[in-house]
Amino acid sequence: MNPTNKNSSKSSAPPYAKILVDEKVDRAVYGMLVVKGWPESEKEDGLGEVRLRAVRAFHRGVVPPATVDEMKAFCAKIARDLAIDRARKKRLEHKWCVGPCENPDEYASPQPSGEQRDPVDAGRQLEVAAELFREGRMPEHGAGILEGLACKCTHAEVGEDLGLTARAVEGRMRTMRRLFRRRIVHRGME
Repeated sequence: MNPTNKNSSKSSAPPYAKILVDEKVDRAVYGMLVVKGWPESEKEDGLGEVRLRAVRAFHRGVVPPATVDEMKAFCAKIARDLAIDRARKKRLEHKWCVGPCENPDEYASPQPSGEQRDPVDAGRQLEVAAELFREGRMPEHGAGILEGLACKCTHAEVGEDLGLTARAVEGRMRTMRRLFRRRIVHRGME
């Protein structure tokens, strides 16, 4: 076996790998996590998650940064978003979670009331939604998003079918709800 071929087979790591694990990048990630309230005891987990998300982005087609400074900025942005997502999740959990308890059945999750909407109101609301679609006010793929979510699909599943990210589906759904609410209020239906 030729020694040069042996060495070339060992260099299977992608070119961005060395920059991604650079000490300066790690410090930038740790700094951002701390600034955004990440617990000090979990900073290694945070660094690992940032690296994983960066590699996933590169595999999806994002061009890897070519310098350490560019990688620092890229990973700091990921760390910022990660910390913000974690804080949102904690706030929501704090709102609904009562923590460990002896009889968890006493604390059932909120359920729909089961009260049916008035058929006349439901018909008016459907007409408002149809009107918004006819006017072209609803986001692109809005009908497909509504259909997918009505079928109990997740945002990711709907996005995959429509060629969108789960976050894009969620954002477009928020936009549709906002437009719908405004039109309903404007018509005096609430």
